[in-house]
Amino acid sequence: MVSGLVMTALTGFDRVIFSGLEHCPVCGGAVRIHDFRDKKVANCIEDRGIRTVRVRVGRYYCIACKSFVHADEPFYPGTRHGSPVVDLALTLSGYYPHYRTSRIMEQMGISIDRGTVRNYALMKQRVVPAIPLYGMPLPLSVITLSELFTRSGEGHPVTGTEVLRACGFPSARGTGPHRSPETQEWDQRDEQEECEKRDSQKKEDT
Repeated sequence: MVSGLVMTALTGFDRVIFSGLEHCPVCGGAVRIHDFRDKKVANCIEDRGIRTVRVRVGRYYCIACKSFVHADEPFYPGTRHGSPVVDLALTLSGYYPHYRTSRIMEQMGISIDRGTVRNYALMKQRVVPAIPLYGMPLPLSVITLSELFTRSGEGHPVTGTEVLRACGFPSARGTGPHRSPETQEWDQRDEQEECEKRDSQKKEDT
């Protein structure tokens, strides 16, 4: 039951678009859309292997200060997973050791290593509201997202704004468009890893 709820909360993110930035968060100036970037929310473990769940985040160019800024997105600064994955790691690591937390998350279907769990626990992004469910402490964000995406399967289209609200961000600006150097480095690593996987797959196919 818990694994199914968590997977619904994460896989529902796939290809959700986050856009609609009206003003530059740096100077308040007018912005125009520049492009969209695919960003990883989670690596989900499936029977066929690892499935990478991604969202599309709009990148904007500020006409006034010439900055490139992102639309509001479901990521905390300095992390390489979507906020619900971080929320889950923070919640479980409050009850279990880091290695045990990573194993529990893998049993739920999330590929994550002990070191990443430890890093998130040390960051302490925020106090994560959580409740016990089926004998397991779960973040409210995961439960709310699961409900949201379940409704979407019944014909209710999901917007980026709804997803951000379900994630627990109090306002559009609550997600923070600025990417730390560490986050940018992680993004580049993810892209490099994906390229290497594609190249490896091409070699196997030939």
